[in-house]
Amino acid sequence: MSRQDLKEEFKESEGSPEVKSRMRRLQMEASQRVSQQAQSIDQVKDATVVITNPTHFAVAIKYNPEVDTVPTILAMGKGIIALRLIEQAEFHSKSVVRSPLLARALYFTGDIGAAISEQLYAAVASILAYVYQLEKGIDAQLKDVEVPKELSFDENGKLI
Repeated sequence: MSRQDLKEEFKESEGSPEVKSRMRRLQMEASQRVSQQAQSIDQVKDATVVITNPTHFAVAIKYNPEVDTVPTILAMGKGIIALRLIEQAEFHSKSVVRSPLLARALYFTGDIGAAISEQLYAAVASILAYVYQLEKGIDAQLKDVEVPKELSFDENGKLI
């Protein structure tokens, strides 16, 4: 058997080195993303509102109109991390608003520490207005939040 034959046989039995390195890189990126989400849970105490998709997704948003020009994402998570975010929000007496489409749109288009997408300004503004009314003691009703079609995601991140 030649050296080239041995290399080919090794690739067939063990897998291509290029594919293996790409898989390792993707696994490392996913691990770092989850680690960042877990660490951001402590930031919920500074949030204005936590927008949820009851138990699957949670996104903590901070907005102070006197200081901030746009709302920013303090923390976000999926699954167990989302549940921990909601627990922290309740512990710190932060408003938790259920809006499944908006929660998924924020989760799949945003990053921790970044401003929300411009396309979601109106939707987030309606949530913030609702929360501010509740905080002032006004009996408010949350109207349906309009999320643009191009930002409507299912639970797996695929466009609806």
